Amino acid sequence: MTFILEKNVDVAAQEVRDKVSRVLGDLPKGIDPPVVEKLDPDATPVLNVALTGKRTLRETTESPTRSSAGRSSRSTASGR
Repeated sequence: MTFILEKNVDVAAQEVRDKVSRVLGDLPKGIDPPVVEKLDPDATPVLNVALTGKRTLRETTESPTRSSAGRSSRSTASGR
């Protein structure tokens, strides 16, 4: 299968689904059927943060969110 980057993503996804469905009968019995999903790389987080501490769960999650929200939104690279 060859992918053309300029092709409409919805059309390409349907073409992949069609090709996969043609070979379903060739796959081993008893397996889960293949799943074709579209992924938007721009929708994935660029930063994951893990926190630990002696505070409550609420305090642990709210405090960093409030203190870092202003800084990240003011970053010159934010939203690029």
